[in-house]
Amino acid sequence: MMKFQPENKEEPRKGSLLISEPFMDDPYFKRTVILLCEHNEEGSFGFVLNRYIDVKVHDIISDIPELDNRISVGGPVRNENLFYLHRLGDQLEGSSEVAQGVYMGGHFDVLKDKIKNKVVDPAEIRFFIVFSQ
Repeated sequence: MMKFQPENKEEPRKGSLLISEPFMDDPYFKRTVILLCEHNEEGSFGFVLNRYIDVKVHDIISDIPELDNRISVGGPVRNENLFYLHRLGDQLEGSSEVAQGVYMGGHFDVLKDKIKNKVVDPAEIRFFIVFSQ
């Protein structure tokens, strides 16, 4: 379980960054930084920001242009799915803001179209694959 430094009086909330303790033994969360995307009475959901796999987005989604974006390993909380964070805001209907200027999800077909037509900068998108444990 993630712990906060004693001097940190803030409770975790949507948009918070959770940083694991340096000597945490948990093999999944050891030395991780997590962006908390949901945190409520039903539970929490976030993405590990500092773990990557050696796979490109176009390797797992055939109808998307080749991108240099690396895929991050998101977290062990859902079935195997591709998620994405971005800075597109209102340009991508259906997305929700998780932190100031950082959005999650939205209509994927619209995103693919914007990428194909070079309307968006791929550097503004971060992809995560999330595995179930």
